[in-house]
Amino acid sequence: MTKQTESCERPVRNRQRGQSLALVAALLPVLLAMAALSIDLGYAYLSYQQLLAATRAAALAGGAAIPNTAPPYASTVALSYSALTGDLNAHGNLQNVSFSYSFACVPPSSYPGLGIPPCALYPICPSGCNMIQVQSTATVRTFFAKIFGVTSVPLSATAVASAKGGQVPPYHVMMVMDATGSMGQGLDTGCTQSGMSVSPEQCAEYGIQTLLLQLDPCSVSLAVCSPGSGPGTSQNPDDQVGLMIFPGICSSTAGGVTTGNCPVLAAGSTLTNTVANTTYAPHEYVCPPTAVPWAAYNNNPEYLILGFQSNYRFSDTSGLNTGSNLFKSVGVGTNNCGIVTANAYNTFYAGAMQAAQDYLTNNNTPGVQNVIIILSDGDANANNSGAGQSMHGNVAQVDGPNAGFVYKPLDGCEQAVQAATYAKNQGTLIYSVSYGSETTGCSTDQPGYVSGGVHGDGNYPTPCSTMQGMSSLPLSQYFYSIPMNDSSNPTQVTICPNAVPITTLNQVFSTIAAQLTVSRLVPNGVF
Repeated sequence: MTKQTESCERPVRNRQRGQSLALVAALLPVLLAMAALSIDLGYAYLSYQQLLAATRAAALAGGAAIPNTAPPYASTVALSYSALTGDLNAHGNLQNVSFSYSFACVPPSSYPGLGIPPCALYPICPSGCNMIQVQSTATVRTFFAKIFGVTSVPLSATAVASAKGGQVPPYHVMMVMDATGSMGQGLDTGCTQSGMSVSPEQCAEYGIQTLLLQLDPCSVSLAVCSPGSGPGTSQNPDDQVGLMIFPGICSSTAGGVTTGNCPVLAAGSTLTNTVANTTYAPHEYVCPPTAVPWAAYNNNPEYLILGFQSNYRFSDTSGLNTGSNLFKSVGVGTNNCGIVTANAYNTFYAGAMQAAQDYLTNNNTPGVQNVIIILSDGDANANNSGAGQSMHGNVAQVDGPNAGFVYKPLDGCEQAVQAATYAKNQGTLIYSVSYGSETTGCSTDQPGYVSGGVHGDGNYPTPCSTMQGMSSLPLSQYFYSIPMNDSSNPTQVTICPNAVPITTLNQVFSTIAAQLTVSRLVPNGVF
């Protein structure tokens, strides 16, 4: 008989009972710590990205507002985009938020590849600046980490942005300059060069030089602007600038017979080289300039002195190219160059504004913003002999008893605003610089006009309202009024209402240049 016997020993595996439970109990703190690490650090990282985004937004907004000459100033704008306020970028998970900012002047030549604009004097930084640094701190609460006594995580972020100084988009800029006799008379004691007062026209030319120094003739990636295929151009041009003046010079365009009013030029005289006219008018940039054969406004004059130029600087960081025709045209003080003023005719804007827009339209490039900058003392006082309803153009009077006439002899100020409105409707930005405009004038106009071309109030327009009406909106960006401090004409020291509060032409053109560019983030180490 076989007898089964059972071993008294338990299987080896039975000796391991309860060990897994013990291991779980032992590892539970580690597992909780890992959960705290993954969840709390993930939450902290998300919060940091929110803080960083708000800090960068504040820096960009502040940089774009550095040139502001009226509230809101850069500090206020930066704060409104920060994580501190509830305006735009506040987040409920960010607690104990702090915000600070500072400004600095960084030489553009130190970082030629960043396209940093030159330092300039602004209300927010009277010693000059072109950079803003924004610093933010905050704390974010934890969840699982509280078990280990960690209730919050500190965060900090820093961002640096330049003032407006980028190159997006490129610009086509047409300067329209008043060259009537009043601009060449007397001295503006509020505008000095090398300690000496200059004429209003010369002051305006120095202002244009300031603008050219801050625009970008070619891509920021190029150390030198390579010559282009035509005179006055560079390869891959960025910001291109042209020049028109009024009153106009003799023209041979279709529909206008002006040769009888023009002096016969000596053999070999330099002639204009534009599509409209290759025959009659000498260059303004001949040094010294030759006498200009001025044409009446109603004789289809030629306003264009230079079409688009991009060789006014050798690179985006160099000084002005004094050999360029554009510099010579506004090169007062250099070899007796510069715009010649005319005593022959008074002011009539509409033709010049129409010509400027026509040129921009005919030379339009997709992705390029068209800009007109007009500078004048603002009184459209040309009479029938200077204007005339036979003016050529396509901006017609649209209301009133003379509806349908193109640039009728009266209402010169109104016609200026209508021509500017036409240009604005084509997408062109118009900067209007009133230089010594009186608060009374526009003697050729009829009552019933207000700025913008609206009839019905029974009031006469004024030079101030005309210059304001030609500008784009908002006025706080596009309308400037500078007094002309000429003791011989005390009526021109008035500053027009509603204008940007700047009192020097150089600062006006520096501000315009800043507004034509964009703020950009730069490495923190630049500051």
